[in-house]
Amino acid sequence: MLRRNTRERSDAHDFHYAPKPRRSIRALVVRARQYRWLSKVILIAYLVAIAIGWRFYSYNHPAAPYRAEPTEEEPNYTFVDPRNDDADVLFPAGQEQVLESFPYAADVSVLPNSPYIHVFETTDLRSTYTIYLETIASFLVESVNSGASLQPPQVPFHWQDWIDLNILNPLKREKPNCFRVGALGSTKRTAWDGCVEDKSKARDSLGFRFTAPALSHESEFRLSLRGKSYVHSSAANPQKLVFLSGDLAFVLKVAEKQRLVSSNLIRGYVSAKAAAQKISTQELERLPILPLVEMEAIANTLGNSVAKDKVYGPVSIPMEKFTYVEDEVLIAAGYAARTNGEKHFHDVLYERDGQNEQLGYDWRFFHKKLSTLQHRAALHHTIRAWLSFTHSIGLDTWLSDESLVGWSRNGIVLPWESVVHFELPAADLGRLAASFNHSLIVADPTEGTGNYLIDVQPYFLARARKNNGNASPEAPDARFIDTRTGVYIELSGLLTTDKAVTVPDQTDGAYQEDARDPAKRGNFLNSGMGHFYHKDMILPLRKTLFEGLLANVPKDAEAIVARKYPDLVLSTEFYDYVYKEHLRLWVPLNKCRYVPNEDIELYALGGSSFIGACHDANIWQEYNMTRLATAFKAKENDTADPMERRVALHDQSAPLYPDNWLGDRIKGLNRHYGYPLPVHANT
Repeated sequence: MLRRNTRERSDAHDFHYAPKPRRSIRALVVRARQYRWLSKVILIAYLVAIAIGWRFYSYNHPAAPYRAEPTEEEPNYTFVDPRNDDADVLFPAGQEQVLESFPYAADVSVLPNSPYIHVFETTDLRSTYTIYLETIASFLVESVNSGASLQPPQVPFHWQDWIDLNILNPLKREKPNCFRVGALGSTKRTAWDGCVEDKSKARDSLGFRFTAPALSHESEFRLSLRGKSYVHSSAANPQKLVFLSGDLAFVLKVAEKQRLVSSNLIRGYVSAKAAAQKISTQELERLPILPLVEMEAIANTLGNSVAKDKVYGPVSIPMEKFTYVEDEVLIAAGYAARTNGEKHFHDVLYERDGQNEQLGYDWRFFHKKLSTLQHRAALHHTIRAWLSFTHSIGLDTWLSDESLVGWSRNGIVLPWESVVHFELPAADLGRLAASFNHSLIVADPTEGTGNYLIDVQPYFLARARKNNGNASPEAPDARFIDTRTGVYIELSGLLTTDKAVTVPDQTDGAYQEDARDPAKRGNFLNSGMGHFYHKDMILPLRKTLFEGLLANVPKDAEAIVARKYPDLVLSTEFYDYVYKEHLRLWVPLNKCRYVPNEDIELYALGGSSFIGACHDANIWQEYNMTRLATAFKAKENDTADPMERRVALHDQSAPLYPDNWLGDRIKGLNRHYGYPLPVHANT
């Protein structure tokens, strides 16, 4: 027994063989009561995890199609595609439509209510302004037939018909608050700076809105989302729509905010066209549409061609156009705004990979940072739209600042130039502000698919009046903005110089005497940005071509360039670019250090070669796009007397650069359908 008990005690101390101690039920109950709080914590954590999981699932799995409740104002509609918030206004309940694949080439335009899959996901600007042009054509026919002077119709407008806002569609369904949307494109979950809660229950509401630009640098995605949500929820409609057609401009006043697909415009278009072609509306909605057809109808109604050939010479402007009545209230407000730093125009503050920079895009319409070629194309089309608009409505405008350098060399924009500058008389700037401020200018369909916002700052001409940079927070008086990209050109008005303003000595000796005589200071014009011009340096304006289109330059343009940019007049290397005379282009220095003499001689004889274009595909492409415009400038430079030069409409070139939007749309359709659609050869 003694030996056995010893053995049991020895086993009891062995780690592997020790028996587990027994606990009574009462002891377990006492222990559980001591840790009751822990069970509650575990239960709460479990419920929170379920809630977070469900929110994440619902955000990434939108709700299934549903039937909206009927109201007194609108009938009961069925959503046929949960991705599209406007599908309900296309097909009433009981008329659900099976969406079809696209049977045409990728560059073909169709109505926004066509039964094709991609129509719900894109904004085809060509179909938008085709319907508006048909409204103009119908109005002109009615006016001619009635013989009376009728008031032009007012038309509905919604930014989503003109700008691609599809990035916002998921947010319309989710309607996140500022705290939730602040997590998008960010590593932090905080409320987004500048975001305002939108408690509206409207179907089109995002749940939030922005009313101001970013104050700190943000990523491309967040900048784009901020701008698009501002345009969607906060931006006012344009005052007018101005449609350009050759040398004509048609102006429509904007009425209520309404999508085109839910307006009477599209219903009237479909009914009229179906009746004229003797087909059903369903058949018509499947057919391609062409804005040029509507332009031809307008020309036929007016009884003439949209554009007739004409020869242009020097342009005289009376000095009275360089005066403008002062507004003391606005002058005081301009000084206050400058003191408080209340700018009207804002560029984007761009951040990528820890690097910050300010980019020359208007924040409201920023989509993405464009490649060099894309930016060049956007700026090209913006310039041509401005020149067409001012020509159509009779405003005088001319190239200024560094833009004159590019023109003087080869007739196009310098490759490193991100913003182009134009000037105009004070009276014309006043007319622009009074009649067209915040108007949307729609490009001629033969030029592309662009639309551009005119934005005149409240304190325009304030700096020019006293040549005082403190008179307003802005240097330019206005912007002409590409609403698809945010690219813009800057506009400044010229005023006659006040007698109290001291004119700096001019390097041109012929004008120094006038500069010193206070009685003759009225002979000087200035823009308030330190630029003084004697009237004889500006007037009369010379007609020329810029970017292939009719434009004006100052009378002594070359002298102005030589005075302001002496280092560029004869230079062949600048900003890592080299000017190649045989190509008539500035090209990247690192891509074009040597060209064989035989290829240079070939170009001089009117030929061309890929090797002569620096053996570079991009340079070769740009040469072929710009050669007609640069050849005109080379011929113009050979004219002995600049004031003897004449320019005709037929000297103009078609757009030199492709339409960014159309190229992006074709790529988008190919991604959407999962296979490449055919494209017309001339696209």
